[in-house]
Amino acid sequence: MSATARTSPPDPESSALVEAALRRHERATPRTLHRLKLALAKLVASTASPSAQNQLALVERFLEGRALAAELSDAKQDAWAYIGSLACYCSRTDSASAQAVLSCLEADDAAHTFASLREQAARVAACGIESAALVPALEDVALPRG
Repeated sequence: MSATARTSPPDPESSALVEAALRRHERATPRTLHRLKLALAKLVASTASPSAQNQLALVERFLEGRALAAELSDAKQDAWAYIGSLACYCSRTDSASAQAVLSCLEADDAAHTFASLREQAARVAACGIESAALVPALEDVALPRG
């Protein structure tokens, strides 16, 4: 288990820190929310599919304007195929990490809302990632200008 993985339930103070970090993005643009969801997904990429790192790199290229929505769609199909292969033998961490990656593979801005960011944080926390890693991921994203 990594140094940022949680072995016990989160304490109320840690939950409050994550909530405060999330609330700072309540009015963020879909593109910014997408970047934040990507930053959170990177925290669990090592527990997701073998292709998760490449899929998240593709999302990054998409957000930079260097990949097409169709490429995300293809990657999303691959992610679903991986999730399907785990159907009967999937742990909670397997499921949550795969869903964290999958949520980033949505090209449509409508998929990147404040509620979806909150869900992403919950998925990542369900993988055992502590607030000590969640909060910086929500604060340190290089946000686009303009």
